[in-house]
This record gives sequence, C-alpha cells and structure tokens, in this order.
Amino acid sequence: MRSSFVFFVALALASGCTKDEPLETGSADADTDADSDSDTDTDVVDTDTAVVDTDTDTASTCVEDTYEPNDDFTDAIALTEGTDLAVCRGNSDVWSFDVPSLALVTATVTFVDADADGDLDIRLYDEAEAEVEYSTGTTNSEDVTYLNESADTQTMYLEVYGYNDAENTYDLVVDVVPATDEVCADGDDNDHDGEEDCWDYDCAADVACACPAEDANEPNDDETHAKTGVTNATGLAVFNQDPDFFAYTVAVGDRITATVPFDDTLGADISVDLYADGVFQDSSYYANPQVVWWDNDGLAAADVVVAIVTSYSTCASYDLDVAIAPIPPEVCDDSVDNDDDGDIDCDDSACTDVAYCQCPVEDASEDNDTRQTASPGPVTGTFAVFGLDPDYLAYTIPPGGTITVDLTHNLGDVDLALLSDAGTSLRTSTGTDFDEHLTYTNAAPNPLPVVLEVDMYRGTCAAYTLTAIVSPPAP
Repeated sequence: MRSSFVFFVALALASGCTKDEPLETGSADADTDADSDSDTDTDVVDTDTAVVDTDTDTASTCVEDTYEPNDDFTDAIALTEGTDLAVCRGNSDVWSFDVPSLALVTATVTFVDADADGDLDIRLYDEAEAEVEYSTGTTNSEDVTYLNESADTQTMYLEVYGYNDAENTYDLVVDVVPATDEVCADGDDNDHDGEEDCWDYDCAADVACACPAEDANEPNDDETHAKTGVTNATGLAVFNQDPDFFAYTVAVGDRITATVPFDDTLGADISVDLYADGVFQDSSYYANPQVVWWDNDGLAAADVVVAIVTSYSTCASYDLDVAIAPIPPEVCDDSVDNDDDGDIDCDDSACTDVAYCQCPVEDASEDNDTRQTASPGPVTGTFAVFGLDPDYLAYTIPPGGTITVDLTHNLGDVDLALLSDAGTSLRTSTGTDFDEHLTYTNAAPNPLPVVLEVDMYRGTCAAYTLTAIVSPPAP
C-alpha cells in the first residue's frame, strides 16, 4: 500500500495536477507579445490553466519612419524639419542641429492625439548631452526655446518620446534665429542680449533713442529750485542725474494727485516721489502712468513737492497733470472706501457719529445668546448682534431639503456658522466684507435640527438683515 501511494503522488506531480487546479481543458496562450503596458500579464505559454488569453496587450502596429535607428545621442539624425515622423513603443527619436553663438532655437513638435493615448513629449539637450529645456504638456503641440549663450556654436539634441510609452506620428520644425545687430525701434531683442531697442546700450547713440531737449521749466533740479504753479503740462523732459521738482501748496482738507504718463517706447523709465513739508509721503514706479497722491488732514496748509526721476535710462519725455481738490468724504453705507484711507463705511472714523453706524438696540429675539437658548429662526428679519452677545437661530431641514442663508450687515465683521443640534459645524461663512452666504443640504433620511450662529468676528456691534430659506427636496 505504501509504494502504491508514493507512485500515485509522483504521477500526479508529473502531470502538473494540484489539489485545487483542474486539469487542462483548453488551448495554450497563442500570442507572444511582451508585457509592454506593465500590467503583470505576460504571454508565457500556460500549459495547465490557459483557456483564454487574459493579457490585454496587443502587438504594436506602429510603422517606424525612414530615419531609424535614431534612438539615442550616438545615432541622432541631423534634421530641422520633417513630416509624418513616428515614435513607436519602447524607443525615442533623437534629432540634432547646430545652434550658433547667441542664436535662439525653437523646436516645435505637433501631432494629433485623437484617442488620448498618443501624447508625445520632448526634451532639449546641449552639446554635453545635459537637459536644458523640456515640454510635457497635454495638448497636441510641444515646444521648447533656448538661447545659446556660449561663445561657440553648439550641436544640440531634441528627444521626442511617448508619454507612458505612447505611439504617434508627428511633424517637427526647428527654427534657429541667429543674433543680428540691434534695431533700435522695432520692439525686438535682435541681438539676443536681453535688452531691446533703446534699452540696449548698442542704441545709445542711435537717433531713434536721442534725448529730448530741456524743457522751459529748467533749472528745477532740486527742491530749492522747484517750479511752482505747473498743474498741466506736456512734452516735459527729465534726464539721468537731473531730476525735475515741482512745488504746490495744499490746504487743510485737500488732496493733491499727480499723474505722470511718459513715453516708454524707447526704453525710458521714470519714478515719481511726493513730499509734504519735507517728509516723504508717496512714491510710484514700475507703472505708466505713474500716480502719487496725499491728503492733508492736518491742522495747517502744507508745502508739497513732486519729484520726477529717471534712474534706469538716460532721459525720458513725460506729461504732468496735478489736481488739488477737497478730500472725498466717506459715504458710510455704500461699501466703498470713498476717502481712500483704508477704512470702509462704519469702520471709518469719519462715520463714528453717523446714526447708521451707531450700535442698534437689542432685538426681540433675545435672549438667544447660546445654542441651548436658540430662538425659532425666521425666514427674514432685521436683528442686532454684539461682540460678546452672539445670536443663535433654530431651524429644521427636512430629508433632502436645503437651507440657504444670506446676511448683510453695517458694522465690523460678522460671520455665520451652521451647527448641528449637537454643536458640530456643518457650514461656515467667514468673509471680510458686509455680506455672508451659506447653504447646506440634509442628506440624512430624517429631519435635521440645526442652529444658525451669528457672531461678531471683529467690532462691537452690528445691525444685520437675515434671509434664511428652507427648501423641500427637489421632486
């Protein structure tokens, strides 16, 4: 009996049979393609369980172009333009081209990714085979641009490859633009040195970049010689190391605003500074026009000086417009900082005594200062909230129903929070303006009691108007 049992086990192992595996009933896996999609399915012939081919890999139908093999730097093909080129699974195309010193090269690859599985990407390498640029977008075009800042011509390389082993055909255009002498009024950096037109030192003596003549206000090169009474002038000129100063008197309660547009087409740049009684107040730079302003909210008239300076160019032509007018009053209920002091409406000290900005009296919903003492929530109404005295309003949202809350207020900063009956926060609205909004849908199968918290985040008190609509579920 013992020898018979051993013989039976040996026979079973030799036949490939195991306890849990049925005997072979189908044919072997017929295709031989590799596991190129990395799904762990490979086409090894299964001699004991393969009834069907479970590997979803299919043999590539990609047709290589006639430039193959050009899959690496060693086999790179010199090419600057081509159509119907092809990248097939498992390899890249590498193209080479010469880029002279200070030349700008732009390489563009275009293709059609109709099935979202043919996305191509590109990399640009320098002569040392170091990557210098790349493009890995998701559109049907990839491009890279590079400036050869070296003193010598470089052989550069462009690699075109498939994202996630994608296959596709494509067109290639490589545009090499050599550096030329700077043209001083065409808007281009012709010599590729990072400076264009009159910003380029090569144009310093060009007639297109010539400085304008001194204007009639000279000499006004410092505060002592500041020109008075100039409120509207055109065609003025300022020079490096030769600023222009203009003087004004600003009465109490008045604002002075100086607007200075200038001609920047030839590389000119200016900045504007404003001083009141010798103290710096405002500055404007990196803009056109430059604008500076100052409010005299003091106790006496002030001597104001506006200085026009050019530091990054030899000269500049500009216009000057100066307006002196009363400081605009703050409107206390329009949500606008009318007087430009950084405070809006009731937050502005000018509105302190305005009735609209006074603390309201307690409303009829009090005492509803805790979640446990929440008053029944109205659909709409006007209420009062105080810094240490929040309001709590109770609602019930039906299954599938939605509550929508809108609140406007006049003072400080009021925030909203929608709480569950247990005090868990469901939604919040914590804006910094005078309007708050929140919405919440009850996804539970039962009615949901909620409490709306109205709280002062900043300020002493506020009057607010509330609208809270509880909508049934959509049919």
